[in-house]
Amino acid sequence: LRKRKDRIVGILNGIDEEIWNPEKDKFLFKNYNSESLEYRIENKLKLQEVLNFEKNEDIILFGFVGRLTYQKGIEYIINVIDELMKLNVQLVILGKGERYYEEKISEKIRKYMDKISLNLQFNEELAHKIYAGIDFLIMPSVYEPCGLTQMISLKYGAIPIARKVGGLVDTINDINNDRKKATGILFENLDLKEFSSAIIRGIKLFYTEKDKLIQMQKKGMNADFSWEKSCKEYIKLYRRLEWE
Repeated sequence: LRKRKDRIVGILNGIDEEIWNPEKDKFLFKNYNSESLEYRIENKLKLQEVLNFEKNEDIILFGFVGRLTYQKGIEYIINVIDELMKLNVQLVILGKGERYYEEKISEKIRKYMDKISLNLQFNEELAHKIYAGIDFLIMPSVYEPCGLTQMISLKYGAIPIARKVGGLVDTINDINNDRKKATGILFENLDLKEFSSAIIRGIKLFYTEKDKLIQMQKKGMNADFSWEKSCKEYIKLYRRLEWE
């Protein structure tokens, strides 16, 4: 692949912005856009109520939506739960996967039922509500060829905390690289300390740099992750091939 890198082109996936659009999403408690983020707080409070959490906009709500598999880094989420729960935060997990991980995480969260909501299912309506209500999406992926979850979270104003790998690098602007263009928080290695450190960075951002957080939300919500953009890249590629 490296020898033929001049012949290889990478084109991102896209999301259907008719379905994944907080401004007209039928599943949300309250619709909103990048200029009405105050309505997003209503979605957070309602989601906390649905999940039987304490209703409090000042308590950080983390979320994970995806398959409970090795690829998605679920092992790292399981191993960070005890530390996370010391920080007075909430966590909602939605998805199914390998039975080993389902059983392991079910066992792990038993003592945190008032702060962690585990939903071992595919539930489209709840997924929409989660994206609109969480403050941060966590994605400690082992590998991620492209990824859609981070695109959806950005479109809904949830800041992704993700590993610097694959398509996550191409779709998330790390706050450490360029604060003006930042849309999320990336960490480099498959390391529990690095993952925990990235989470702490998110918590500090939430409590000490609210204006910066809002700026990042708006940047992500206004980014173009549509198939229209990706299709143009395919067309450019096909036209180039016509002349070679």
